[in-house]
Amino acid sequence: GNYINFSYRDFLTELGADQDFRRLNLELTHAYTWGKYSLIPRFRLAGKLSGEPNIHNLFVLGGFLNLSGYQAGELSGQYAALGEIIYMYRLTDTSAAFTTPIFVGGSFEVGGIWNDYRDISLDSLIPAGSLFVGADTLLGPLYLGAGYAEGGNASLYMMLGKLF
Repeated sequence: GNYINFSYRDFLTELGADQDFRRLNLELTHAYTWGKYSLIPRFRLAGKLSGEPNIHNLFVLGGFLNLSGYQAGELSGQYAALGEIIYMYRLTDTSAAFTTPIFVGGSFEVGGIWNDYRDISLDSLIPAGSLFVGADTLLGPLYLGAGYAEGGNASLYMMLGKLF
């Protein structure tokens, strides 16, 4: 499947905002599946266009499949970028009617968070990755995983529900 999210937000003092602020966010995801194999590239670019954001308007990264070695929302700033490739392999038979789909996978991620656009560079990108096991349960997808990011940042995850 495909997932595309494009959002533009304009916070105006005339409409009750604390200060004028504009931001843009673009996310693209597409799943390619061949039998038991799936490859999912994901991209995100986000940033302020004008004004100074409040703390609750900053972009965040961290958490499972969002620079996986960091805790959810651990990194925040006025500009964000994320690119990743997720690989999954289905362990159970796809033709069995009453088989719970179980899969294993991993991700390679690279991204960053910046407060000043002049700091954005290839050298400042953070590499990260994850390994996980998942199952498509009656309550939704269940993931058990571990993530690692540059600098010794590591996290363990147990997630229930759709990720994107």
